[in-house]
Amino acid sequence: MNLTAILRFFSLGIMTFSAVVCLLFFFTVSGSDFFLTGLITEDFFLIWAYIMTGIACAGVLLFTVAEIATNPKAAKGALISIGSLSAVIAIAYSIATSDIPHFLGSEKFNLTVADVKWIGASIITSYILIGIATLGILYAEVSKLFNK
Repeated sequence: MNLTAILRFFSLGIMTFSAVVCLLFFFTVSGSDFFLTGLITEDFFLIWAYIMTGIACAGVLLFTVAEIATNPKAAKGALISIGSLSAVIAIAYSIATSDIPHFLGSEKFNLTVADVKWIGASIITSYILIGIATLGILYAEVSKLFNK
């Protein structure tokens, strides 16, 4: 059995299990004596989401390393992408402010200066990446318009 068949079998198993868990969650009767009452809770969904995220991250890392090992030229593009993203994050971090905001209920969050700096950097990074994506879409559409 080749790797594609194994991965297809694995993904079908995970999808089936997730669908069954979802059905059990939505068809449980709260507050009754039905045998499925409270079998699947929101906590289980969060734990399952963490497990699925971990499996996805591990799969991405594993197949990326395997692709780089089999095709070293692909490493150049991956390293350029990682370097570009690191540069965007560094620029956003240097622009972000470390002033702790004061608003009604802000004491509940217990924000530190480092937290505020990283939150600001994350927001600025998102803005930069959204801007780059928008410019890329506009460039692609305008260049198609002139190439016809």
